[in-house]
Amino acid sequence: MLASIQEIKNIEPIKDADKIERLQVLGWNLVSQKGTFKIGDLCVYIEIDTVVPEKPEFEFLRKNNFRIRTVTLRGQISQGLALPLSVLPTGDYKIGDDVTNILEITHYTKPIPVGMGDVMRQAGLPFNIPQTDERMLQSIPDILTELMGLVVYISTKLDGTSATYAIKDKDYHVCSRGNSWFEDDKSLYWNVSKMYNIQDKLLSMGKNLAIQGEICGPGIQKNRLDLKHHDLFVFDVFDIDKYEYFGYDQLCEFCQHLGFIMVPVECVLVFDYNLPELIYMAKGNYKSGKKKEGIVIRAINNNVIKSSQFGRLSFKVLNNDYDE
Repeated sequence: MLASIQEIKNIEPIKDADKIERLQVLGWNLVSQKGTFKIGDLCVYIEIDTVVPEKPEFEFLRKNNFRIRTVTLRGQISQGLALPLSVLPTGDYKIGDDVTNILEITHYTKPIPVGMGDVMRQAGLPFNIPQTDERMLQSIPDILTELMGLVVYISTKLDGTSATYAIKDKDYHVCSRGNSWFEDDKSLYWNVSKMYNIQDKLLSMGKNLAIQGEICGPGIQKNRLDLKHHDLFVFDVFDIDKYEYFGYDQLCEFCQHLGFIMVPVECVLVFDYNLPELIYMAKGNYKSGKKKEGIVIRAINNNVIKSSQFGRLSFKVLNNDYDE
C-alpha cells in the first residue's frame, strides 16, 4: 500500500519557517504548506520510495523525476507527501483505504548499473513466491503492540539489489527483485548463482525452496560495504510447498549447512521498544564506515501469523542519516 487515506495526527510549527509546518501522519513526520490541513483532517498519504505519474497535480515533483524520497527542509526531515482528498475522484473514503492504483503510484526501483542480461523468462516471481519488500515501521506503528514481549532478531539492512533463487520440481529460476531471467553470461544474478552453485545446493535439499537475499559489491549502490567482489547475503528461505518462511533458527542452520552468508544479525532480544528508540537504533554505519541504510526487525518465528493484522511480523526502519 503505497498511497492511502490517513489522518493528520498533529501539526507543529517549524522554527524560522513562515510558509511550512510539520505534520504527523501515522509514524511519519513530513513538511507541508502552512494552513493546508487541520488536526483530524483526512489526507492522501504517499510513502517515500515511490513514483507518481506525470500528471498536472504532480508537476511540482518534476525536478525530482516524480519520485517521493526523504528530504530535509529548514532542518526538518520530511518523509512522504500529504495531499488533500481533492486529488482523488469523488467518493466516500475512510482511514486505511488503499488508493495506490487510483493515483497510479508505483514503487521506486533502484537502477542497477551492472549487466543482468536482457532476456526475461517471466514477469513476476515464479511459483507465487512473495516479492522481497519489507513494510516500513512508520507506516504500521501499531505493529509495535503485537511485537511486545516476543523474541525478535534485528539485522542490518544492506543496500544492494534483491535476488531470488527458486526451484520447484527441478525447475530452477534466477530472479531479480521482480522478474525471472534466462541464463546469460552477462547476468549479475546468474553469475552469483554459479559462484555459489545455488542450483545444485537447492537440489540437494530435496525440497521446493526459494532463497532470497541482497547482492552487494562493486557497481551496486555505491558499494557501501566496500566489497572487492559480488556477494549474496541471504535474508530469507521460503518453503514453496508449505508456503511459509523459515524461522530464524532454521534459516541460520540452512545457511551454515549450505555455505551461504546471512545478512548481518545485530542482536536477538525480547522486544520492548517504542518508535523513537527504533529510529535511533537504525542509525549507524557499516563496517566500511559508510552510513547503513537501516535495520530489519523480525519475530523469531518468521512465518505469517494468522492472528496478526499485519500478517508476517517483519518490518524495516530506515536510517534518517542515510544519504543515497
